[in-house]
Amino acid sequence: MKRVGLYEDKNKKVEEYSKGMKVRLNFVRAMLNNPKILFLDEPTNGLDPHNSRILKEIIKEYQQEGGAVLLTTHLMNDVDELCDRVAFMANGKIVEIDTPKNLKLKYGERRVDVEYREEDIVKRESFDLDSLKTDENFMNIIKTKDIVTIHSKEMTLDDIFIKVTGGVVQMNNFTALLSGELQRMKKYNILIAGLFVAFIWIGVLYFTNIDDITSMVPLLIFIDATSMSMLLVGVTMFYEKQEGTIKTLLVSPP
Repeated sequence: MKRVGLYEDKNKKVEEYSKGMKVRLNFVRAMLNNPKILFLDEPTNGLDPHNSRILKEIIKEYQQEGGAVLLTTHLMNDVDELCDRVAFMANGKIVEIDTPKNLKLKYGERRVDVEYREEDIVKRESFDLDSLKTDENFMNIIKTKDIVTIHSKEMTLDDIFIKVTGGVVQMNNFTALLSGELQRMKKYNILIAGLFVAFIWIGVLYFTNIDDITSMVPLLIFIDATSMSMLLVGVTMFYEKQEGTIKTLLVSPP
């Protein structure tokens, strides 16, 4: 607890901890029994750079001592630092798996970008990596110009993830979210109640004179917006009571 900065707060109740403190506490609990395999889900999510660095150093030490780590995260910087092998998933299937280095080489462009200064102006040129040793222009720049930067066009793991999964993941997440909400509404009979209210509105409009409907439009919009807002708050609180799904979001930042 000293190393992750929680020792001074050891006597506090967990409910008084911030989100970042809870993340660090969960990590400490995972390490207590010196496990042979460590399963981590977003271990640095919600942490500031300092505390994130401390946790990653501990994970690396654990790896060096022979421990195995299975990490699930969308933070590609963590993946780059901690993982020997990376698997990207889309629609429940592994679409790519390899070492971070091999993935960058596979999907990156084989080019070198050089920025150099010439008469107080920074210029930039790009060269083919495979023909670099025979490229006279490149060699001339290296020998005669003041180099500002030089680097290969290596893709980041974020770029690779987007490339191999495309937009399928986002659409799949939206579909799963919509399906999940409909299932929950059906489970607690909220969907039936919503359809019942809709039929009442249809009945009211059906038996109301068209001229009266026109004059009542502003009032109907106000009543509908108010009732939908009350229904939304009521359903939200109902879900919280049944499943405890909201309290995890209402946490102060670290």
